[in-house]
Amino acid sequence: MNIQELQLFKHLAGTLHFGRTSQACNITPSALTRTIQRLEEEAGKKLFLRDNRSVSLTPAGQRFRTYAEETIRNWQQLVNDLTSDEKTLRGEISLYCSVTAVYGILPQMLKKYRGLYPEVHINLQTGDQANALEKLRNSEADIIVAALPDNLPPQLKFITALETPLLFIGPAHFAGNPAGQDAAIDWHTMPMIMAERGLGRRRLDKWFQERGITPNIYAQVAGN
Repeated sequence: MNIQELQLFKHLAGTLHFGRTSQACNITPSALTRTIQRLEEEAGKKLFLRDNRSVSLTPAGQRFRTYAEETIRNWQQLVNDLTSDEKTLRGEISLYCSVTAVYGILPQMLKKYRGLYPEVHINLQTGDQANALEKLRNSEADIIVAALPDNLPPQLKFITALETPLLFIGPAHFAGNPAGQDAAIDWHTMPMIMAERGLGRRRLDKWFQERGITPNIYAQVAGN
């Protein structure tokens, strides 16, 4: 087994989903399956339980996950130690965020980052912001760009990049909003397109609830 195979195993142990891991790691599902089978043959034990509906780690797989994570950390530390005389940080880091964050937040951050750490490769994954914390907890990402939750787990650290207000966006001239005045909006009949889940949706629901409003939900969409 090699480091790349261990990295694939580590990612799959976090997602428990062959399709998501193969997409994130740029490998075909069949190649990923063969890699896991080779690891199982070398370990002499089944590492995953698989059926048509779910994937789960076996007890041996849980122990192997610990081994894989430690081995990857040790390898990265060794590489850093061997190149320490160059005084250049090397390696890779995985970052998960929404497409909106890619365009609106990352450009200036990455410009500065590239100047400081040119030899550190960023593996960028995009998707629904509502999945960000889960990605972090499952070790699918090292860093996420996401809204600050009401209760931040103590093992996580948060750095504020920017603050944004709750905004409602619509046509400049709309029958339900004469003259563009908030006081004139009939929130009970105004058709709303909202996120189907996530922190933004929960805070929007709370905003309506505090005002005794039952919103007219026209559509619910996944955030990205």
